[in-house]
Amino acid sequence: MQRRALGISQYKLAEMILVSVQQIRKYEWGANRVSASRLQQIALALKVRPAFFFDEGLIVSKGTTVPPRVKEFIASPQGIALSRAFAKISDRKVRRIIVSLVERIVKL
Repeated sequence: MQRRALGISQYKLAEMILVSVQQIRKYEWGANRVSASRLQQIALALKVRPAFFFDEGLIVSKGTTVPPRVKEFIASPQGIALSRAFAKISDRKVRRIIVSLVERIVKL
């Protein structure tokens, strides 16, 4: 999820931590165990703490976590594209209008 959110390809991450692309795929699919030292390298490359990979839910604010369904959406290609586009909107009022619009659509 973090790799895709940063726009880093599997190939680029493999280069960054000096492993094969196949190894990155195996890590992401859970086919191979990630050692603590390798996890540290991946965390540094992706600009997160190693604990990021172990958190049950993403902490948003005091005691608030992101539900699994939302995490799955955020990790999807559509979620990443939407997040990137939304982050480029600097006007807070426009952001609020978009959120309000989406919330109204959900109620339909």
